Amino acid sequence: VIYGNIVFNIQNAFLGAGFLVLLKYLLEFLLDKEALGEADIIVFASISAILTFEGSFLAIFIASITALPFALYFQYKKQDTQIPFVPFLAFGAFVGFLID
Repeated sequence: VIYGNIVFNIQNAFLGAGFLVLLKYLLEFLLDKEALGEADIIVFASISAILTFEGSFLAIFIASITALPFALYFQYKKQDTQIPFVPFLAFGAFVGFLID
């Protein structure tokens, strides 16, 4: 039984990492600049392994919604700063874990 759960978790981690890699390259192609870092992919793969692939979408949605005010603030101030997304992913995973 435990072996099946480990395989399922690894499968979810690969699905989550693959999804974010595709999203990263799509955004870099469309925006002509770096959109996501490699650490974001690793953290999202871990979140996908813990919360399942479907549950990780709730985490990334919450992370995106919470990061949006910060991104809009820096855009309004005309500052070209990159905001790390990992803290927002961690917060989204925490909320997703509490909901699930």
